[in-house]
Parts: sequence; C-alpha cells; structure tokens
Amino acid sequence: MQAITFSHLRTHARELKEALKRGEEVELTSHGQVIGIIKPSNRKTDKNERAQALKAFFQLGEDISLDAELERIKSGRKGRSHAV
Repeated sequence: MQAITFSHLRTHARELKEALKRGEEVELTSHGQVIGIIKPSNRKTDKNERAQALKAFFQLGEDISLDAELERIKSGRKGRSHAV
C-alpha cells in the first residue's frame, strides 16, 4: 500500500488518480499519522447518483434560490467599514 501526505495530495492528485485506476489503496497521512485510506471504488454509479452525492457532500440545498445565494455572498463582502 502506498502512502501519501495530505499536502502531497493537493499537488499530486493525478498520481493518486492513476494509483486508484490501477486498483491500489493509498494511505493518507498528516504529520506522520495515518488519517485515512483511499480505496478504488468497485461499483459503478450513474450521473444522477454522483450529482446527489456531491450535493450532499458540499451541502448544496435545492431550496436556496440563486438570488438568495447571491445576496448571501454579497452580504459577506461588505468589508470592514460595515462592521458592527
């Protein structure tokens, strides 16, 4: 089993992808401690299932309208002069 550091993961994602395609498991480490194991998937998912999983992971709710989300973003960008 290969090991990869968390910081290495960010800069060498392609190598991780290739290892997974070869069927290899990879240990993810941080400060010398194993924090997880990344395994290749053995099942196929359809496009809708992947989209639902991504929405759940990133907490993207369908009940938020685009206008409401844009307003939330704008309100967070007021800067220091608008601080309470």
